Parts: sequence; C-alpha cells; structure tokens
Amino acid sequence: MYPIVAPQVVYTEIGFDLWSLQSEPFRALHRHNELEIGVTECGLIRAMFGHERVDLTPGRMVVFWAITPHGPVEVTPGTRVHSMFIPLTWVLQWQLPESLLHPLLNGRVVLDEERAEPCSDTALLKHWSALMREKGPETQRIVLLEVEARLRRLARDWPRQTAAVVPVISQEGVTGHARHFEVMARHLATHYRQPLSVPAVAAAAGLHPVYAMRVFRKYSGMTIQDAITQHRISHAQRLMATTNEKTLTIATQSGFGSVCRFYQAFKRITGQTPKACANTLRGKP
Repeated sequence: MYPIVAPQVVYTEIGFDLWSLQSEPFRALHRHNELEIGVTECGLIRAMFGHERVDLTPGRMVVFWAITPHGPVEVTPGTRVHSMFIPLTWVLQWQLPESLLHPLLNGRVVLDEERAEPCSDTALLKHWSALMREKGPETQRIVLLEVEARLRRLARDWPRQTAAVVPVISQEGVTGHARHFEVMARHLATHYRQPLSVPAVAAAAGLHPVYAMRVFRKYSGMTIQDAITQHRISHAQRLMATTNEKTLTIATQSGFGSVCRFYQAFKRITGQTPKACANTLRGKP
C-alpha cells in the first residue's frame, strides 16, 4: 500500500469542490451526491464503480453520479488525479441531452476518449483549477459554464464512440486480496436488491465469513453489511431522480424489507428523509 498524500484542495464550498492529488487516493469505498468529473494526469487507477471495474488511464475523462459506492482497488506509485464535484441539482438545471443524462442518472460510468482538441482534459482541469484559485462568484460562474459546455460536447460526440459506457472489465491482472475484494464488491453490487447475507458474499469469493469481512474492510473502509445498505440507498436515490414512484415502492425495489428500516437507513446515510431527498432531486420546494 502506497503512502496516502492529502489532496491539494484548489477550491471548495458546499457541494462544489475541485482538488488535485498525487500518490494514492483515499483507499475506501465512498459515495456522495455530486456529479464527479475526473482525469488521471499520470499513473493508473484501477477502481470499482458498483459492479464495474474501470482502469483509469492518463488523459481520459471519467464522469459519473457518485451516489454509487466507488473507490480504488489498485493505484500505481506517483499517480496524479484531478477531480471536480458538482451538486447533481445544479447539473439537472443545465438540462443536458438525455443521451448523456439518462445513463448517468441510472448509475453508469461514462469514460471519454483521450482528447487533444481544443485541449486535453488534463489541461482543462488545470485551467479550471487556476481560475478557481481566484475565487469569487464570477469566476465560479465561468468555470461552471465551461464544465457545462464540456459535458455538452461529450453528449454530442458520444454516439460516435463504441465504448463510451464502460463495460465490466475482466479480473485479469488483479491478484490476492484485491481480487477477493473485487469479487465480493461485484457480487453485492449485483445482488443487493435480494436478501443478502455476509456469508453469501464471502462464499462468492470462496472465503470464510470472518476472513472475508477483514479483507472487505481493508479495501473498502466499511463492513459488508454497510456496503449492501449503501448500494440500496443509492438505488433508492436513482429511483427518486428518474421516477415518480411512491416511498413504499422505492423501498421494496431497493431491497429493503420494510419501510421503517428504509427510513432509518436513509436518514442515517443521507441526513435527509426520503421525502425531502425526493423533492430535491425532482426539483420540488
């Protein structure tokens, strides 16, 4: 495990951050309610996004709604990344083309091709970093307008690309504990809507439950049961953003056995009631 270096935060306010990080990013599964845009400047990050594993190579921009538990499995020494976090409610106000917005709201990861014109995405993130160091509302507006324009270019060019939505990548090259963790993470990310126990997740990787819990916590920073709950809450939020289903239906379709448990878990993880979160995502007061 490489040493963790604290990120250099270029700009931050509630829900709107941009930071750069060298060496190993935070090694744990995590989730938040922003749209995340990232570019690896150098090195390689092998990351899990729900059940998908994505190799983040230099120069390629990745975009995803970060409510799905995600995090690095392996990182090469000297890796440097630049990331931006924008509240989803802000992004929804841009009314981006459905060709891009629909897969993002449904938990997919968008990985663009490496670009050179009009500039590389690495240079673009650095440009935004330089602007945001100036601070102030006008600078923020300039950056957000440029981010919106970049996402619209991505939506325009997407139909021409054959691999814009990232497929599941094989486990070739992943060994030892990292491989066991990936098997467990993928299993719970594809079965969380079903009754799912720790022994069942451990069995998927051929491990004893106690040992499986130790490996999973080492790589994710959370317990297996917490990860299952996180995925269920993420699924509920996706349903809130993309449908008008009632709370009972959302709770059931997300894998919760009762509305009571759903309310308790939702408030604990998001800090909001399901109704308040649904109103926010649907643009209601």
